Amino acid sequence: MVHPTRNTKQQFLDCVKLLQKKKVLDIERAKMQLALVLIANDGDCAERRNSAIDLLMEEGVARSDILPPISDDDTRIVFQSDPSLYRKVDEISRNSSVQGRIEIIQQCVIEEGDVTLGSELERRAQQQQTNANEEEEARNKLIVSNRKDVDDDIQSLSNNFESNLAVKANTAPNDEDEYNSHTTKNAVNSRKAQKAAQKKSKKAKRREKEEQAERDQRVAAEKARQKERAERLGIIDGNDGAGSNIATDNKADSGDTKPCNTCGGTFTSGEYRCHFRSDWHRYNVKLKMKGAAPVCETEFLLCDSDAFFD
Repeated sequence: MVHPTRNTKQQFLDCVKLLQKKKVLDIERAKMQLALVLIANDGDCAERRNSAIDLLMEEGVARSDILPPISDDDTRIVFQSDPSLYRKVDEISRNSSVQGRIEIIQQCVIEEGDVTLGSELERRAQQQQTNANEEEEARNKLIVSNRKDVDDDIQSLSNNFESNLAVKANTAPNDEDEYNSHTTKNAVNSRKAQKAAQKKSKKAKRREKEEQAERDQRVAAEKARQKERAERLGIIDGNDGAGSNIATDNKADSGDTKPCNTCGGTFTSGEYRCHFRSDWHRYNVKLKMKGAAPVCETEFLLCDSDAFFD
């Protein structure tokens, strides 16, 4: 559809791109004839020329569009290229492996004379066949080179495998002896570790029994001392003696009282706070931590200060 406000040339170019994209017609732009001139001539002209041709073919220049050189020292590479590849061709000419410049011979290559549709189709078919032959030849070369590389790799792997087998055959007895000696060492070390662990556990159990016996002796000595003191003071020391003596020393119960589970007896609110700060309660807490029976207030007053601060 023609757009009335757009440029005619731009619309035509868009139409050509659409035809090329949908492949309705085989349309291509007229080619330019260019010449890549090698500037420096230091004896490697042929190598630089081959490098430049390879780079041009990689960018899309057909092999048939490159004219053959006049001689081995020819510094000009004449070829035809699509105008859209001009910038890439210019970059190739400035490449360090090429070192050349681009000259425009003809901006639009036009064939002179009468050309029929049949001859044009025949020419394009020949060109496509030439390109196909070149691609097939390059593919065959690549396959041959890859096959050669694969054969070389297989041969090298085979040689390495044979050499490894020979080395293993020579060193197998030594490796077996080393393995047996290593296994024996591991077994001996494991038995030593087990014996050391058993000795350690026995020492820990023995130490624990000794500490428990010492604690029992201290508790028994404290109980004997308490009993001896009670007998000396004439206080009855029985299962319920401490509780009964403590209960007799405390004041009578009242409506608002609180008990002391450590010393026994009940106290009023004011006496309860004072009791928890008293030396008697602190002394009974120490006895309770040692596993001994608590004492009443009367017995505590008869105790020595050294026993309390011990």
